Amino acid sequence: MNSEVERPSLEGATGTFAGIAIDATNGKFSPRDNDTQINAGTVLTIPVEANSDGAVLTFTLSGGSARLAVGEEEYATAEGSKVVTIELKPSGTATKCAVSFVTQAYLSSIEL
Repeated sequence: MNSEVERPSLEGATGTFAGIAIDATNGKFSPRDNDTQINAGTVLTIPVEANSDGAVLTFTLSGGSARLAVGEEEYATAEGSKVVTIELKPSGTATKCAVSFVTQAYLSSIEL
């Protein structure tokens, strides 16, 4: 990553980054050179296009482990894995998926 690119950190505030709505009023969202630190309590709302087959939302960590929640369901990295996978149901219209960080995480990517 180019170190001259602005990486807005959010703590105790809301904002957007790369089309994702971020609620860090109870957490922290901090893009860094090689990953993004996201503290527990942060909620990312990710836009999801209409899809007839469902979709998979994949969070790849730069290290460590993480627990995330969508609604009442929790998702976590498996032993030895750096990936959290969330399967989304098919939808005929565009939707949004609100992902809450239960633990701190260091993300290297989010893929849909």
